[in-house]
Amino acid sequence: MSATRTRPRMVAYLDGTPHRIQEVGGKAAGIDLLLRHHYPVPRAAVLTTAAYESAIQSGPLDLLVRDLRLSALPSPEKIAAESAAIERTFLAAPLATPVAAAIA
Repeated sequence: MSATRTRPRMVAYLDGTPHRIQEVGGKAAGIDLLLRHHYPVPRAAVLTTAAYESAIQSGPLDLLVRDLRLSALPSPEKIAAESAAIERTFLAAPLATPVAAAIA
């Protein structure tokens, strides 16, 4: 008998059913909680934390995250420039295949 390995979900639908912060992130879990309590919040689909992990494990994002974890915090004067550089890297990175497939 072989063990089957389940693939992590890349997309979660926020519809008021409980989602853990560890699965969808804090903002999405908060929106889901509002839906559960019948607040007028639009239902939505979000990329999960597994999708984020999948995305940063490829190419330039993996190197960027590794460098960020090992480096010292930038000085307050350099934070805006560092943040802009990080954002450019994320926006320019190709979407990981499993994430793109889940979105499609």
